[in-house]
Amino acid sequence: AVRQRIIAARGKYLDVFVLDEQEAARVHASRALVEESVAGDIPYTKKEALDFVRAKLRPIWEKLKMVGVSSTGHAAEESESPAFPTHQPEEGVHANGAVVPVPCAWNGNSALIGKQIERSFASFNLQVRVIGCLEAPQLLRYRLETGAGVRAVSLAARARDLQSALALAEPPTIDAAPGYVTVDIPRSEPVAVPWLELNQRQELRHMPSPVAFPMGIGVQGEVVLADLANPNTCHMLVGGAAGSGKSAFLKSVMASLVARNPPSALQLSIVDPTHTAFGGIELSPFLANPVLSSLDDALILLRKSVEEMEERCLMLAHDGLVNLKQRFDKGFTDIPFHILVFDEFADLIVSGRAEKKEFESLVVRIAAKGRAAGIHLILAPQRPDRSIVTGMI
Repeated sequence: AVRQRIIAARGKYLDVFVLDEQEAARVHASRALVEESVAGDIPYTKKEALDFVRAKLRPIWEKLKMVGVSSTGHAAEESESPAFPTHQPEEGVHANGAVVPVPCAWNGNSALIGKQIERSFASFNLQVRVIGCLEAPQLLRYRLETGAGVRAVSLAARARDLQSALALAEPPTIDAAPGYVTVDIPRSEPVAVPWLELNQRQELRHMPSPVAFPMGIGVQGEVVLADLANPNTCHMLVGGAAGSGKSAFLKSVMASLVARNPPSALQLSIVDPTHTAFGGIELSPFLANPVLSSLDDALILLRKSVEEMEERCLMLAHDGLVNLKQRFDKGFTDIPFHILVFDEFADLIVSGRAEKKEFESLVVRIAAKGRAAGIHLILAPQRPDRSIVTGMI
């Protein structure tokens, strides 16, 4: 039955190319040579090995491109397969610059880690086999096939032993998945995700909301998106220690929102007690007011925002609309989305009990009704514990 389908397909969309013994040996030897260069077993770089094998395999490639000429009398149509490359993109990066995970079973360092994982579990009589790996910007995710009688919980219990064996700064995350077990190994040096590339991805372009933005890259290579117009992601709390990248993340979020809107459709209010994180944007037309730094200014901003929110809600109710996005969809853009950004807001509420109580009360009111009015909160505490991020917030 298969043979009949192959015969029917030949000449339409399927060509069969049979390697002779020497050609097959050359292909396999080329693959082995590149693997050895990646693993560091030979004194040649990966690029040197690739350049060498491409020259050796070119006659086979040229022959492959001519498949079908003898049977049809015409040159083979241009294949949809990629042309024989002169440069191979880096692992984890497409030729167009997109950062995506790639299978890394044959990547030298990744393959070595995979072997260490297998050996480490084997030393505890836990038989596993690495069947795949994904490279994400922050981590390597290994997929393990478990031997008979090996439970995922038994592997998870050995996370600290695996941490020691791989010399990791923290235990890897070990979890069950359909048909396999995943082991997430943090990268010692995360891969940078370019802001421009992320904002040009199709996933974001297809988002109709004017206040959608990318959060980063997921393990599968997908863009992790958020939408302030969505009730599940209408406000944001960004936690992290000093120097962890909160301010850089906030800048990337604001830049993404600015890139999707004119000033008439989006206004930003920024509170920066440190006076350092948001310099150089004082003249931006997207600023609803100068960058603020004091508690008094922050409270005044919140009070005015609550008043603005109530006025907007009354106007939307009068027009029979549920939220500001619906008004945008109808073509009315005279009232902009308003994003309130508080960087290191803990500094604002440790001044006194009365100020903290008012700050809490105003934030909670905006959090409850702000989405409908197009007013959204982004709070970034350095220490997100219960004394700063209270139960009310």
